[in-house]
Amino acid sequence: MFFISVLLVILSSFMILNVITKNNKEPSGLLYFLLIAFSQIILSFEILSLFKLISKNGFFTCNIAFFIISAILYIKEGKPLYKNEIKDEIKKILFAVKRDKILCFLSICFGLFLFFQLISALFFPVTFGDALTYYLPRCTTWIQNGCINHYITPDSRELIMPVNMEFLYTWLLLFRKNEIGAAIFSYIGYIGTIYIIYNFLKELGFSIRRRLWSIFVFSSFALVLIEIYTPCADLFIGGLILGCIYLFLKAVKNNDNLALFFASLSYALAVGTKTTSIIAIPSVFIILLIITLIYEKEKAVKYLVLTLRTENEVRNKLKRLNVEEDIIEEVINYLKGINYINDSNYIEAYIRQCIKIPKYSKYEIKMKLLQKGIDKSFLEEKLEKYDMQEYERKIIEKLKESKLKDMDQIKQKAYLYRRGFNVIN
Repeated sequence: MFFISVLLVILSSFMILNVITKNNKEPSGLLYFLLIAFSQIILSFEILSLFKLISKNGFFTCNIAFFIISAILYIKEGKPLYKNEIKDEIKKILFAVKRDKILCFLSICFGLFLFFQLISALFFPVTFGDALTYYLPRCTTWIQNGCINHYITPDSRELIMPVNMEFLYTWLLLFRKNEIGAAIFSYIGYIGTIYIIYNFLKELGFSIRRRLWSIFVFSSFALVLIEIYTPCADLFIGGLILGCIYLFLKAVKNNDNLALFFASLSYALAVGTKTTSIIAIPSVFIILLIITLIYEKEKAVKYLVLTLRTENEVRNKLKRLNVEEDIIEEVINYLKGINYINDSNYIEAYIRQCIKIPKYSKYEIKMKLLQKGIDKSFLEEKLEKYDMQEYERKIIEKLKESKLKDMDQIKQKAYLYRRGFNVIN
């Protein structure tokens, strides 16, 4: 029965993933899938708790309901099935491993390590102190009461601590009636974390070999080794917080609103999983702010690479990219500091270009620059440095020899006046 419940969660989450993704090869699709599945389990328990219906039949009913709703949405949307590019990535990893004997040896050891940790997580009984005295008693009480409301207990942690991780253990206990296999959720959290580390480093431009070395180093930490096969929330919460930072980076870098939504969801789930995530909010906020500043500056610089831009043009471009006002000011000041934005240089370059290719009147040049957000008094000061009268005279002579050739004098003057030329005769 538990395996059917797991299958329904997987299928409904997969169909929701297909509905919300823009294309069927979304690089972060696996992470989205895990977040959707976790959210679905939490939502099921929250709904059942409202009606005091936490039970095997109640949860299975929720599974069926979510599956039907997901299937209807998927059929209605009519999108092709999501295809993760993991096969191509595995080929690249194998190619990189074959070229490095040490990395090849470590990869084999790592594969064996994952296998034996999986066996331990699935079949070994729970021996972790907090799990026996806090997590599992909390879950069994919820099942007995049919809800997650407060109850009398000597351990205050059962009443005040976040509940998300215990929902997973409760899900298992509803169907299995024992705690064997509870560590599988920590194992899944670990797999999710190394998947995020790999993709995070990929987003930052690290080579495959460096990504693998980073994962091996991370996996060698004693705390990680212990927590993989114990029902503990630390690896899970680490993955959720790191997932938030990775998805936020992806959102800012690619202007991806879906990634931004899942970054928010990831941290929201982390807050509901362990109080450590609440303590980490200031640190994570600083990291996200730094990411925002770096990549918004990069966007602005890319916008400036092909041609000079005025301060107003850059400001409007960043506003169209939905950048916050205080970030815009920071970016503008940064670009001014490195002389990427300099309205004085822009005006002079623009006027010199116009003089080189005589086409517009002084008035037309002035209007075009004002439309670009140049200050009027500053512009007038710059125009005074150039002999615009001689410049306009040359343009008028060219026009009289071409476009105005067949017009009488009155029509010629009317045309020139409309374009802002200073016509003396």
